[in-house]
Amino acid sequence: MERRRAVIDVDGMTCNSCVQNIEGHVGKLRGIQSIKVSLEARMARVDFDATLIDADEIAARIDDMGFGAKVLEEARISVEGMTCQSCVDNIESFIGRKPGVHWIKVSLAERKADVVFDPLRTSGKEISDTIDDMGFTAAVMRDAAVTAVISVEGMTCQSCVHNIEGHVAKKAGVASVDVSLERKRATIVYDPAVTSAEQLCAAIDDMGFEATLPEHSDEFVALATERTKTTPSKGGLGSSTPAATLIHVRPYEAAQVTTALINVEGMTCQSCVKNIEGTVGKRAGVKSVTVSLEMKRATIAFDPAATSAEQLCAAIDDMGFEATLPEHSDEFVALAVERTKSAPVASRASPTSSLSSLTPTSTGAGVSVIKVKIYGMHCKSCVFKIESHAKELAGISDVKVLLRDEEGMVHYDGSVISKETIMAEIVSLGFRCELDTWLPASSAAESRDSAVGATARPTRRTKKQKADNDDVERCYLHVTGMTCASCVANIERNMMKVKGVESILVALMSQKAEIEYDPSLILPSQIANYVKELGFGAEVIEEEHVGETAIEVTIEGMTCAACVHNIETNVMKQRGVIDVKVALATGRGKVKFDPILIGTRDILKVIDDLGFPAGLAKNSRAGAAFLSHKGVTRQWRNTFLFSLIFGVPVMAMMIYFMVSMSHCNPMIYVVDGLSLENFLLFLLCTPVQILGGRYFYVQAQSTGWLWEWWRSPTS
Repeated sequence: MERRRAVIDVDGMTCNSCVQNIEGHVGKLRGIQSIKVSLEARMARVDFDATLIDADEIAARIDDMGFGAKVLEEARISVEGMTCQSCVDNIESFIGRKPGVHWIKVSLAERKADVVFDPLRTSGKEISDTIDDMGFTAAVMRDAAVTAVISVEGMTCQSCVHNIEGHVAKKAGVASVDVSLERKRATIVYDPAVTSAEQLCAAIDDMGFEATLPEHSDEFVALATERTKTTPSKGGLGSSTPAATLIHVRPYEAAQVTTALINVEGMTCQSCVKNIEGTVGKRAGVKSVTVSLEMKRATIAFDPAATSAEQLCAAIDDMGFEATLPEHSDEFVALAVERTKSAPVASRASPTSSLSSLTPTSTGAGVSVIKVKIYGMHCKSCVFKIESHAKELAGISDVKVLLRDEEGMVHYDGSVISKETIMAEIVSLGFRCELDTWLPASSAAESRDSAVGATARPTRRTKKQKADNDDVERCYLHVTGMTCASCVANIERNMMKVKGVESILVALMSQKAEIEYDPSLILPSQIANYVKELGFGAEVIEEEHVGETAIEVTIEGMTCAACVHNIETNVMKQRGVIDVKVALATGRGKVKFDPILIGTRDILKVIDDLGFPAGLAKNSRAGAAFLSHKGVTRQWRNTFLFSLIFGVPVMAMMIYFMVSMSHCNPMIYVVDGLSLENFLLFLLCTPVQILGGRYFYVQAQSTGWLWEWWRSPTS
């Protein structure tokens, strides 16, 4: 039996009945082992015996049923360099729009992308190159398959065979499964970057069978990997050991990779696993890290020229765990794998190169160069986002952004676009930007830049710009009456029109506004009055520690010291966070941060994304401001209930009188010209209009709108 899988594009399905019809009809064909049809993705995945039927014949059968069917190809691409969900979304969005691509799913944890595409319009190599051009390191994992031959005891019939094949085939990374009842053996082709032979054995064991790996090396072989001489271990475990453990090394990685199996004690939950994988995975020379909580073991592939097993053990020890190397030499083996890619790694553009050697120079008549500092970038996706956006702007000839140095170099025509506009565009993408060095093409270009910059949209001043202008001061207001983001936008939009206000930042949760102003033109008390005229309460507050805010948060789900270390480490990485202290016993944490650079919601989101539900503590200052919203919530709830008490009878009465009039019943009048229906509606609706809507009238009166409307000649 030659088991294969085909992906078929199915067009014309409209409901689940179509899905069931295709699955039922194709599933009965000779050689079909399983079929799964997705209405949303408009695809069918079919497992079949290639000796009995082929993919084109399956597509033809579906086509005969009245649906459009076309055989697609599926490729798995390894993607290195992803650091956050933004990278995943960026790749899926960009590749998903590529002609010929039908479906793509990117996994950040497994560092891979599964792509289904039309082979007549594109190929796996083209898709891999496109991802590579986005700033990531990508390669088609065609040669990544490893075949494991596993002995299986306890099978009694073909039902056991089908059960094992069906269960193991669903495991991530498994390409094919072939189980032989006579030989009591399972042959599994899988991706070693996703799973391992030990995990597959454990999966079969969990089904009630006894699965073991044969002791002979010829029973566990690697496809497309050439075995070479052994590498001496650095752990003092012997100068040379037989290559008994196979690892898969991607073509773009170093020429020699060592795998270390490290025993780890002290792990209690999956947070510990993620913490170790995340921290160790960032160390220089580490290629991949897989930690098993059940086996209490970490499998680390690394470059022995950059680090060693002892250093990796020490790194895990520093995290609060107990890490040791196994005593037996067969637990720590090296396998040198020949590089399969002829192009050297150094030929790629190095992301760690510095722009310091690129002194800004004029590249031609009318062309200027600026070097800017860009803050807030987290990954190569951010770099790609900035470069692709800037290159689309008219007047920009070249852009180079370096992630590590937080720098960007822009070549532009000063007669078309100004340096202020370029910086404003970078800020509009969600990053902070400061001018580092600038070389104009001429003094005339400088004048044009200044003129264009003067008309550029207002942006938030950077710290360097503030330092150059000593006249700008900062004040803080406590603003009440805000209920939603629309209130925030209303205040910020109108206050930016006030002469003397340079910038304003309003926080809805903390009910606080930070304003930068020119004291020669306006005073804080006048700014507060302007906010009051918009219909909100405002008063000037004095900040004891300008630029620093502290909040106390409640954190759920922490079980050990590793959880504390994980939270503190990740929150401290955020720009603007000054200090973080987390207490495991009380389940609380205290965070000091600069509100200019990061907000309370951002900090809570970072902790939530780590898998720990977080909220503001009631006794914190920001928490108190948040809880003060309860009064506003209670006010609107009471207003709604009051209006509902009168509104329900109004609806019932309207229905009654409509039905009564349809039966030609005479209308009842209280007095001449006033019907009973209108009289009752007046009695019930007037309290709702006056009492229920009083907040709207008060708000309108405070802004002066009501008086302007009354004085309007058209009213």
